[in-house]
This record gives sequence, structure tokens and C-alpha cells, in this order.
Amino acid sequence: MLVNPLVYANEALRVVMKPQIAHMPLVWSVAGLVAAIALMGGFGFRRFHRMVVGAQK
Repeated sequence: MLVNPLVYANEALRVVMKPQIAHMPLVWSVAGLVAAIALMGGFGFRRFHRMVVGAQK
């Protein structure tokens, strides 16, 4: 369940909108989102780079 980045986005939104309800700390939510963006961005960049280099051959 904690692999899904939408969980972290949902928890961060919950912190902002309803702080009186129990939730995951905002630091962990932001860290999860940053990690997901870095991981997916890395995969996307590598795939894009392979497509560009392969097209030039």
C-alpha cells in the first residue's frame, strides 16, 4: 500500500485540510512524493534517452 504515491498525496492533503484528524506526518508524505517523483523521473529520463540515442543511429 505504501508503494502507491497517491497514498502520500492523499495524506498530505488530509494534513492540510483536516489537521485535527489522525494522519501520517507531513514530512513522510512529502518524502514519499519526492521519492516517487525522483524514481519515476529517473526511469522516464532513461527511457527517453534510449529512444533519442536509438533514433540517431
